[in-house]
Amino acid sequence: MDLALPRGCARFDERWADQLLAAGLDAPETLLRPRPEGPGTGRGPRAMVDLPGGGRVFVKQALRGGLPARITRDRHLWRRRFLRDLDRARRAAACGCPVVPWLGAVFERARPGWRVFLIAPWIEGGIDLARLMGRTRDPREAEAIWRAALDAVGAMHRGGMYHRDLNLGNLVARRSASGWEVVVVDLDRPRLYAGPVPRRRRRRALARLARSWRRLFGDVPPPGGLPLEDRAGRHGAAFCAP
Repeated sequence: MDLALPRGCARFDERWADQLLAAGLDAPETLLRPRPEGPGTGRGPRAMVDLPGGGRVFVKQALRGGLPARITRDRHLWRRRFLRDLDRARRAAACGCPVVPWLGAVFERARPGWRVFLIAPWIEGGIDLARLMGRTRDPREAEAIWRAALDAVGAMHRGGMYHRDLNLGNLVARRSASGWEVVVVDLDRPRLYAGPVPRRRRRRALARLARSWRRLFGDVPPPGGLPLEDRAGRHGAAFCAP
């Protein structure tokens, strides 16, 4: 659902639009505060917001990193990248990839360009692997968490979705009745394929995941070692055509 706003525009998932509007998320900049402790929240100011119908979402301002941030940290010249990300994440989730799609984006005019605010479901009981693996002392439980994480990554790749910045911070785990479940969040410029993600890109994503582990834990390997190839995960996913 596309909306015209006094200072810009928004695109919301139609199933969530009424609740997002009722919670004031058409003006997200008024809700932002310093980063809360939570999984997969990334950089910059954000907010957790209770919805009238129950449940929570978080909203964050999309900030630029690296070299582009030296020019401008909070402005983006075009909206289409974010609109494309919303669509691709929604399609990936619909066909079974273990990902958490954005529920909407708000674009505030800021000449030149736009300030962008992204909205996603809050994962109750979830914790990102960057924190969880550092505090888990039971080796068997740590191995189960890591296995679930590799299963989720493997399912995402087999379903045809490539995450350009796969790291421990955007793998979120929570305990369920059947064990640990892991989902992939913070989908920044994802790419969809009509079949499995090509091997070269899978290896690139897994190499990023391995570097993320080493940055946090040094030479201490995760349970079962660092991945070189996708595990045969338990999740199924249909292919998502680009």
